[in-house]
Amino acid sequence: MVTLDTIANQALQKLGVQGISSLEEDTEVAKDCRLALPSVIGSLLRRYSWGFAETVQIVPRINWEDNGTYKFRFPSGFISLLHTERDWEVLGEYIYTSNDQPIRLKYIRYVEDPRRWDHLFRECVVLKLAVTLCDRLVQSESKKAFLSQELKSALEEAKEQERSGRDNQPWQWG
Repeated sequence: MVTLDTIANQALQKLGVQGISSLEEDTEVAKDCRLALPSVIGSLLRRYSWGFAETVQIVPRINWEDNGTYKFRFPSGFISLLHTERDWEVLGEYIYTSNDQPIRLKYIRYVEDPRRWDHLFRECVVLKLAVTLCDRLVQSESKKAFLSQELKSALEEAKEQERSGRDNQPWQWG
């Protein structure tokens, strides 16, 4: 079973650093991994439209603004907006539109459980975590450059795989 501990240990292995028993252990390495993982996951989810993280949700309006627009709050776990059925504007953590009906959003949500991740996304998280930790744990510019290139290649492969899978299927509301 893949866990965040597994992901952290795979990244540490790529760095040539001793693994950890758990992200919760009281060591500097575990603390570094624990602090870095959420932003690594979030930034990779935001960077591309990963199919496993896509979801559709109907969002009710929360109130009417004096300027004639309606205000809607992004759903919990929201990372980035892919599509909505109407014209809208994003300001801060809200969506504004002139229509008072609930909005159907297609968006990328935060998925922390690595068992739900695509295998290529998992590899990208491992590599990005290794790159993120490299300066602190091994101070090797050559290793960081090598891992950065591996990450770039993994992202390109993931995008190509996703694109080829989607080219054969017309987009529809889920």
